[in-house]
Amino acid sequence: MKPLEASNNLYHDLNSLNQLRMQSKTSQRETLRAAVKEFEAYFLNLMLKNMRQANKVFAEDNPLSSNDVEFYNEMHDQQLALELSRSSKFGIGDLLFQQLSQHLPKDGGEKETPTIKLAEKQPVNRSEQATFSSPYLISALKEQKNKAIDNNNQGLSPELHQTAISTKADLTEKSELAFNSKQDFIESIKPYAIEASKALGINPGVLIAQAALETGWGKFLPKDTKGNPSMNLFGIKADSRWDGNRVHTTTLEFIEGIPEKLTQAFRAYDSLKESFEDYVDFIQSNPRYQNALEKTESPKEYLDEIQNSGYATDPNYADKIHSIFMREQLFKITD
Repeated sequence: MKPLEASNNLYHDLNSLNQLRMQSKTSQRETLRAAVKEFEAYFLNLMLKNMRQANKVFAEDNPLSSNDVEFYNEMHDQQLALELSRSSKFGIGDLLFQQLSQHLPKDGGEKETPTIKLAEKQPVNRSEQATFSSPYLISALKEQKNKAIDNNNQGLSPELHQTAISTKADLTEKSELAFNSKQDFIESIKPYAIEASKALGINPGVLIAQAALETGWGKFLPKDTKGNPSMNLFGIKADSRWDGNRVHTTTLEFIEGIPEKLTQAFRAYDSLKESFEDYVDFIQSNPRYQNALEKTESPKEYLDEIQNSGYATDPNYADKIHSIFMREQLFKITD
């Protein structure tokens, strides 16, 4: 009997489900093979979709970006996922088939599927092991961890309870960050932005807009060699004056108005709150930003001044931040 192929031609072939049902009556194992390939295609499509979503922040002002382009990109990715699941060696479908087919009778003439062994030679260092993750899984793990901490805090003295709350926040931030949307990013850093804005005398939305530009709404925080986020929201570099932790990453610098990719050292923090605190100290302690501190009542003038003082090499740095500040209505954020 000819094996059934998952979604034989196109991703929108609705007859594939009926074919699976028909085939299941005569060949359960071949039906399972086709079903796990369908799942593998779905998984790969989800991966491609998340990759598109991560790059979406760069296409906001792109005149070539439109709903029609997104629609055709989605069609392309779905078909690509199907082709990859049929022709590549990702192994997801094979692993599922091996696990689910253990109690199914073998079809006549079918060869034994080789057992797939993971890490059979030596244990893998967890810090170096590649994992598949999603924002939803990460959020669920954080929630379970926080619930466990909360349950153990009952009956503590006020002082110890406050310490436990701080520990909970620290654990959450040191976990892999996953900002699912612009609003998620805003809400996550808003308390720190408000606190920092009081010290600088500026609207907190300006700081959120600057952090959004520097990190692509939190999706592109500089990371160390192990993939741990630096928590550096403002792109502050680690020069000779910085004696703390640092990470090295590629960044885009403008040299005489021409963009060029360079590898730079950036400051690394233990938390997002520490990033805001260092930003405040960086601006207040550096004499070249004194003019900016005198213009904090006007977001646009403040941004122009920090650009003129050499905060960034991008000639449109201030305009880009102010555009985010206005477009996302971050000026509405107050104490």
